[in-house]
Amino acid sequence: MFTSKRLRYPAIVFFFGVGITVLLVFLLHLNQLSQNDKAFAIKAKHYFDVFESLLERDLNLIGAASDFYYSTNEEQWLQFVDFAPRILSRSKSLIALEWMEKIPNSEIPMRATELKTRFPFFEAFTVVNRERTTDVVGPQDHKFMVTDIVPRNAENLKLLGFFGYQARFWDAVNNMILTGLPSVSDKVRLLQDGIGREHKKTGLLVYYPVFEHNRQELKGIVIGVIRVTSYMEELVSSLNLRKSLYFNVVDDGFDAENEIIYESSNRGAEHYYQFEQSMELPNREWSVQIKSNIALAPAQKVALFVVAIAGGLASILLAGVSFYQVNEQTLIEGLLNKRTKELDFLAKRDSLTGLLNRREFDRQLSLYEASKQPYSLMFIDLDNFKTINDTYGHAVGDLALQTVKERLLDRLPESASLFRVGGDELALLAEVSNDQEVREIAMACCVALNSEPIKYQENVISLTLSIGAVIWQYESAELLRSKADKALYQAKNNGKNQVMLAHEC
Repeated sequence: MFTSKRLRYPAIVFFFGVGITVLLVFLLHLNQLSQNDKAFAIKAKHYFDVFESLLERDLNLIGAASDFYYSTNEEQWLQFVDFAPRILSRSKSLIALEWMEKIPNSEIPMRATELKTRFPFFEAFTVVNRERTTDVVGPQDHKFMVTDIVPRNAENLKLLGFFGYQARFWDAVNNMILTGLPSVSDKVRLLQDGIGREHKKTGLLVYYPVFEHNRQELKGIVIGVIRVTSYMEELVSSLNLRKSLYFNVVDDGFDAENEIIYESSNRGAEHYYQFEQSMELPNREWSVQIKSNIALAPAQKVALFVVAIAGGLASILLAGVSFYQVNEQTLIEGLLNKRTKELDFLAKRDSLTGLLNRREFDRQLSLYEASKQPYSLMFIDLDNFKTINDTYGHAVGDLALQTVKERLLDRLPESASLFRVGGDELALLAEVSNDQEVREIAMACCVALNSEPIKYQENVISLTLSIGAVIWQYESAELLRSKADKALYQAKNNGKNQVMLAHEC
């Protein structure tokens, strides 16, 4: 009897311990999967935010290139070859900038002759069924033709003279005229690579409209040529992405037929965690999907093995592993949240001055419009900015912009927000609704800037502002912008260094 008890009780304890160990291993395994799922969701959202910020960076850079043509006349367009490389140097994925000039059909031969003096091989052409041709005649009385391209290498120069004729191109043009917003193409085969089917579709074209100053007619279109695969290369290099991650981007936009913009090579692997989110573009919507094919990290597998072998120490070991995992997860979440906030800050700020950027201006203006609360809008332009840049160099131009920011922020009320919306153009939103307050704020800005010149080496440079202001009178944001823009234009015409209210024009 004694002998049987000695055998029976150890057996019971053994099997009970085995059962507890199996249960602990099972519960620990579930806990690890749950923690990994949360960590993956945070990391994947971070990867998505970085990807979105890279794309927004390129859209903003292309917009800056379009501002060049908007703010200059035809005689100054030749300087694009000097201006554009600075834009391209800020992005690995933006590989070229093209200027498609609007030319009436009757003036194309004369314009082509003029361009041949700069580019002897210049010829107007388009591509039909992957064949180069010059014989396409459309119903439009004008064409948009590539008359300049940067960088001017051998492959890019072959695109000079290209004009769009397809209905999809003109749909994009009409949409830009209607909305005033840029248009993003679906995935395309880049002409820089070739026009044959043997070349993969690796690019996107971003059409950025350049309007006349009346903002009703197009002057031309700046096209940014983006190589999509470069985004993934930049993500891999900046975030050290693992090969275990599957990255897929699908275009759900009009006429795209769910075309895959990018897909990593490990599509067929089994995936345990998944993240999916839509990305809004001016005229498209992308679906971004990120997956991981690793259920547990090597260290987690070792932990399970140790728990299974330990038996009687399983509960202690489980508590230690769980504490370690939770502590590690909290640290990762804290670091990722901090980085996400930093990226959010950068996405809203101009990199040179630190002021809120055009995207944030559009957002806040929409909020003001929706709130129906009284407010005013001012467009502020640094007088003779181009002359300062041309005379003293862009370093002085940058110094001038930073000086404007510092002096204006010191004089603005707390309710006012200052934005940089263009090269030398600022915008101001303020919760004021009468002429006197608006004029006082605007004049304070002018006085703050011209009260003391800036010094660079041995040069003393005076800075002045022209300001166009308008008080909201229940009109749309677009009309409000137009009024402020006209007031600014009038202030410039009246001799600069002054304030002009919209109702005074």
